[in-house]
Amino acid sequence: MKKLVLVLALCAAMAGAHVAAHAAEYPEPVQGDHVLKDFRFASGQTMPELRIHYRTLGKPQRDAQGRVTNAVLITHGTGGSGTQFLRPEFAGELFAPGGLLDAQRYYIILTDGIGHGGSSKPSDGLHARSPLARLNSSTFGQVKFPQAGQSGL
Repeated sequence: MKKLVLVLALCAAMAGAHVAAHAAEYPEPVQGDHVLKDFRFASGQTMPELRIHYRTLGKPQRDAQGRVTNAVLITHGTGGSGTQFLRPEFAGELFAPGGLLDAQRYYIILTDGIGHGGSSKPSDGLHARSPLARLNSSTFGQVKFPQAGQSGL
């Protein structure tokens, strides 16, 4: 029994060292906010300013027309925020050199959806008149922000 506990403890220590080693290999995220003016929800209601909070890793590469060619937009589900993708078991594996989304090769954008993290909540501007933020409005807001050509995109 003591040998089994020792082996399990050794395996856990090695796994923790592996995760910690990979976590340090990707670049430090840069945070920012992008404001979309007169954002229209699927319901037709608008907010004068919709703030999308984001984190980026890597550097944008542009083509001759100035368009970013290496951007990867990663959005979270109906809960959480973009920060959840910075955990060592995710970022340390995917964003590290040689990883599937190597941050030295790709410009990775992690957004906070409408109503989550540092992004605007529908009630920020409309209060009691706030529309329900439907998934299609949230997705449109996150996709529209990189197309706006701001914040290094």
